[in-house]
Amino acid sequence: MRHDSLQHPIPALFPKPSQPRVSKHRHSWVPKGERSLDEQLIQAAWENDLPLVKTLVSKGADINYQDSRMESCYLIATSEGYLDLLSFCLQNGADFSVCDSYGGNGMIRAAERGHGAACALLYAAGDPVDHVNNLPYTALTEAVIFGTGCLRYAETVLLLLAAGADPNFKVQGKSIIQLAQEQGFTALAQILERCNSFPPLEKSQAAAYMQDCYRAGDAGGAALTLRQHRDLAGEDLMAPDVADEAILQHRGLIKRLMVFLRQGKIF
Repeated sequence: MRHDSLQHPIPALFPKPSQPRVSKHRHSWVPKGERSLDEQLIQAAWENDLPLVKTLVSKGADINYQDSRMESCYLIATSEGYLDLLSFCLQNGADFSVCDSYGGNGMIRAAERGHGAACALLYAAGDPVDHVNNLPYTALTEAVIFGTGCLRYAETVLLLLAAGADPNFKVQGKSIIQLAQEQGFTALAQILERCNSFPPLEKSQAAAYMQDCYRAGDAGGAALTLRQHRDLAGEDLMAPDVADEAILQHRGLIKRLMVFLRQGKIF
């Protein structure tokens, strides 16, 4: 198999848009003296105050409480990328099937912000990768539409592909591939297209190909190989040292993807 190495630094997957993109998630405020335990929990979640969250839960605050905007401690952790808070929620009875006011699950909210590590935690917990919200978008759709020049969006897209996300989901008749092309994300569109033509690999072939991807700096190929054989996330990858910045960035991304899939978190 040939390698379609991108031959450029990872951020070029997402050329920076001319206008900043604004998240649809907003902080809801309740005056301090009027808050119930549950409302205090929501406020503590927005502030990423894990010690206070733990205290409030121990006093009886409902970990699954949703306020008037349908926000919960768990949903806030996903959209804000608060990994310790998210882990606490998942370990203490948070219902990850709850949705926000847009009908979005935690995976969609994390993907919108480019929080790949949060997506990995959710994937490990069993949160659906292809849940569709009311817009209607999937996590992969949101990661493409809200993608910027940041490395974290490249991580998020490749993680979602490795986790089995559907690259052919359509929004108003347009596929995610078309949406990426329209926004000028040519390299990203190529990876999404490659997903459809990527051949089935036997385990031994896949292991060898992962090594080849690492040497060549082919993060897209590595993600698509992991899509078929996620157990390869535990493999050790070796390659000669190189000075090429693009290859080094892709190698780093491949290793991060493997950590994501192997442990559901990043160190």
